[in-house]
Amino acid sequence: MIEDVSLNRSTPAIVRNDLGKKIVVLLILLVCLLIAGAYLSQQSITRKSASQIVERASELLLIGEASEAQQEIEKLLRVDGDNCQALLLAGLCDRELHNWDRSKEFFERAKGCSEDPLYVESVSVEYALTHVMNWEFDRGISLLSEHLVKYPKSDKVRSSLISVSQKLRRSDIAEEFLESRYELFPSDISVLLDLLQISDVESTVDSIFFLEEVNRVRPHQSLVNQSLGEAYYEDGQIEKAEAHFKVAISIKPELLGAQLRLAELYLQQGNLSEAENILRDISDAESSHRYWSVMSLRAEVNERYDEALDSIEKTLVLSPCRPEYLARKSKILRLMNRLEDASDVTSFVAEIAEAKFQIIDYREKFKSSPPSETQCLEVAALCRIFGKDKWADGWETWSKKISEMKNLSRDSPNNPFADAINEFYPSESSQ
Repeated sequence: MIEDVSLNRSTPAIVRNDLGKKIVVLLILLVCLLIAGAYLSQQSITRKSASQIVERASELLLIGEASEAQQEIEKLLRVDGDNCQALLLAGLCDRELHNWDRSKEFFERAKGCSEDPLYVESVSVEYALTHVMNWEFDRGISLLSEHLVKYPKSDKVRSSLISVSQKLRRSDIAEEFLESRYELFPSDISVLLDLLQISDVESTVDSIFFLEEVNRVRPHQSLVNQSLGEAYYEDGQIEKAEAHFKVAISIKPELLGAQLRLAELYLQQGNLSEAENILRDISDAESSHRYWSVMSLRAEVNERYDEALDSIEKTLVLSPCRPEYLARKSKILRLMNRLEDASDVTSFVAEIAEAKFQIIDYREKFKSSPPSETQCLEVAALCRIFGKDKWADGWETWSKKISEMKNLSRDSPNNPFADAINEFYPSESSQ
């Protein structure tokens, strides 16, 4: 008969205790092995150069494999949660996957990770772009504007501002930035080329469709509602324009563009009291061309034509050659029975329209080949017709530099235009 060796009440206590101790020891060893395995796993990741993991994740992200890149980065962050490059890449991965909040959290963590200026610039700009890509335009444009001061050379800021301004039909945003950038970097011909592009905006119908979708997904943004008001105004849908201007002002009461547009709309409708209520609350607007345009319209409605003409002249000083302002000047001159002067202004409007077509033609040419010395001078002349003297000065400067290239070595340390020349006018050996 086989002896039953199972533990029962008759089994001596000392036997039971020894076996229990062995079980406890085995359990402790098992836990230790698990901990050691996890530790060794982490150590193996750590030993794999962190830079290799970052490089691998970057490559995956570049070819559109954001999920796989994210998995690689998460492995690294579990071991080294303060790895600067990993935090930046994690933000980019989540942004690509439209995990907007997580993306912004990673960028916010990355901000304090390093004091290296280039790294800080990269993180700050990507953080701003994440807001823009998520259609948070009020916050995104505010951040980008801050970066203009800190990182005036950033190509990402430049291209993003141009793109956003076109989407929001706010070329003034990009124009102001590009002009200030050119003052800082007059050797950068790409800025002059960009200035020729910023007048391109979406068609009114396309703009309305896009902006309404933004407003549905990300409501209560002042700039979006102002842009919707502008688009509906241009499309002749006055009631909708008025509604969006009011919403924009309710979100941001000091939004000058929306205030002036709404006042202009009321003046055109003959609603003088509402227009006066808005204008009464506006202060420090004398530097705005739209302000003087509205003042001109107010004077015209009240048949104070001398005052209307004076105001529209101030408008044209601030924004020369704008067709709608010139058209108003022509109208006021006709009302004053100055028909010959009115005809001259109308002819000038036609000249501007022709110049615009020529600018568009040059712009298309420059997409495939760099401008020549003669073309630079021709574009400069067209810019002067538009009243863009700063732009014209830039193009004339470039015409001189192109002619000087025959006598100026590309590699000369005295040539401040060397980088731009090499980019836009490659040597024959590199072609």
